[in-house]
Amino acid sequence: MRIICNRRELGEAIKAALAFTDQRGNVPIMAGLLLACDDEYLAIRAHNNEAFFSAVVGLREGDGAGQAVVSARLLHDIVHHLEGEEVTIYSEESFLVINREDNAEFKLATMPTEDFPAPPEITRRLVEGLPADEFLYNLERVSRAAAIPRHNRPYLEVVKLEFSERILYVVATDSYRMAVCRMEVEAEGEWEFCVPTPIIRKAQIIAEAKTLSLSLDEAYAHMVLSSGGRTLWVRLGELKFPQYRKFFPEACMFEARVDKREFQRALKSMARLGKTIELDIGDGIMHVRTTVEGVGKGDIWISAEHQGQGYRQYLNAEFLLDGVSAIRGEKVCLGFNEPNQPVLITGADRDDYKYLLMPIRVDGGTPGLKGEVVEENGTAV
Repeated sequence: MRIICNRRELGEAIKAALAFTDQRGNVPIMAGLLLACDDEYLAIRAHNNEAFFSAVVGLREGDGAGQAVVSARLLHDIVHHLEGEEVTIYSEESFLVINREDNAEFKLATMPTEDFPAPPEITRRLVEGLPADEFLYNLERVSRAAAIPRHNRPYLEVVKLEFSERILYVVATDSYRMAVCRMEVEAEGEWEFCVPTPIIRKAQIIAEAKTLSLSLDEAYAHMVLSSGGRTLWVRLGELKFPQYRKFFPEACMFEARVDKREFQRALKSMARLGKTIELDIGDGIMHVRTTVEGVGKGDIWISAEHQGQGYRQYLNAEFLLDGVSAIRGEKVCLGFNEPNQPVLITGADRDDYKYLLMPIRVDGGTPGLKGEVVEENGTAV
């Protein structure tokens, strides 16, 4: 095994693969990268308990096929700090040698290649030519509503993908809020599965081309995303997701429209002061305010378009900011029904994204979405 490749391209591929290794030190092979080459290409592979990753780099010179497993962190740091345009890599007994233009040389101890697991075979192509930026952006803005791992609710620590009638729905919820995004795609059949949120939040790494493909492995245990020379296998989560459609109201009894940027600025300012904010809408004005005992209070007034006398609601400032920030367009629409029902947040001119947020009870306690999930304290959500 002896290869010469572009240092910058190699460094970018190693950096991407490093994100899918386990650097906690419990299993050394999971902290390593497998380098596998032929005469034309070098494949860099990584894996952890939730995913496999592969990146392909073109070679300037190749002399025979070969494989080696080395520490991902050390390889990344060495290549990152090297200078020059080209890097030479070759095997020497139990070491992998990294050489730069004959004036810098590093040797890394190798690990057994047979201990490095192979990714599952891709057998079912679901979508080809999926716009990479659009799809990955939708994953990111929806994943904000997913439960975080420390809440110990793995069935909600996921993003659900559901395809039906040429529409791909991307959904997430933590039982206090819910986000749904829809995009038109060309695919066959109907399918649905759930993907763990921590890995989904790293999916931007694979966007090496303008489009990507979405597939499943032979056992239907992994979703596979491929773009250019990069491929990501993500272990699927349990399909115990709530029936999300029933939570969204068909109509709202009161609606208000505000400028998105102005509303964002107000929410960012209030979130620094307190967790809970009050929205008091009336007379063409939305009054955003918060009061924190022993800390202080804040008041911001912004213009609002609405019909009717007005509406007052108490909401989590950070959660509301997440929903508003994910809206496209210049205007945000807030829809209200009964005081104990969730607020619906959408774009005033687009219907591709919807965000539900439960209000905060003024007497304390934050209820979740009513339905199939039950919180630890026994509150039905």
